[in-house]
Amino acid sequence: MIQQADETLEGFRGEHYFLSNMYEVEVVYKGITFASSEHLYQWLKVPPEETWWRDKIREAPHGKVAKKLVNNPKCPKVKTDDWDAFRIQCMKIAVWAKFRNPDMARMLLDTGDMALVEHNFHKDEFFGVYQGSGQNQLGRILMLCRNYLRTLENTLSV
Repeated sequence: MIQQADETLEGFRGEHYFLSNMYEVEVVYKGITFASSEHLYQWLKVPPEETWWRDKIREAPHGKVAKKLVNNPKCPKVKTDDWDAFRIQCMKIAVWAKFRNPDMARMLLDTGDMALVEHNFHKDEFFGVYQGSGQNQLGRILMLCRNYLRTLENTLSV
């Protein structure tokens, strides 16, 4: 359960850029290394048999390029009955893979109990908040990850 926050961290820029999926840090998933959690997130949205597309996404020079590749109408996407639930699951995988890194985990834990809100300028009202409107799914996933890390930390320190 997410605790009520006294403070809100709005926007993943500046010293809090590490919360952004575009933040460049090695992310490992099933033995495969990605340059960012954005690379992994985009890669997960493409069917496993589409190795050419997956390789291009993984090798993209920046998360923005990986995103652009997947947004290409020619890029095949995983077929699912519930696209929103599927992409939330992909994002959870990407975020968890990123914050398995102990340094990244510490940085996330250091945000304390602040509400994490992904204010953005690219009109994403699903994973973020744009001009005061949005679901903030990325912020919610980050706070769930932080709570899980806190639980692990408390369990290990007993």
